[in-house]
Amino acid sequence: ETFVNSMLVLTQFGYCVGYLIFISSTLHDLLKSEAHLYWFVLAPIPALLVLAMVRSVRSLAPFSNLANVALLAGFVAVIVYVSRHFDWHPSKPSIATFPLFVGEMTAALEGIALVLPIETGMKARERFPVVLRIALVM
Repeated sequence: ETFVNSMLVLTQFGYCVGYLIFISSTLHDLLKSEAHLYWFVLAPIPALLVLAMVRSVRSLAPFSNLANVALLAGFVAVIVYVSRHFDWHPSKPSIATFPLFVGEMTAALEGIALVLPIETGMKARERFPVVLRIALVM
């Protein structure tokens, strides 16, 4: 149990660091700022700490909805941009980008840490396997 909890903490910490780097570098590039990237890494920390203080998953629902809307808007923006500027240039796999691939595939499993809290919070726990299968298919 201690090992599993330690690994969950380690992976969640890694995802948080990855997201913090992604947020800060994106903001730095988007704003075309002369400020050092270090300040952009520090800027979102207060907001993220406030979100981390929330004690129940149910309280995060508004933030989850906002994130889903932002993801949908980003997806639509990418599709519109790609459809207007589509130019096919197939690339060859590179060993230099393989660690990036492994990191992205690992991040795809990030939601695994929420499985137990969601199951614990369900009124009808016996239905959890069905709900999980539906969510995975979606």
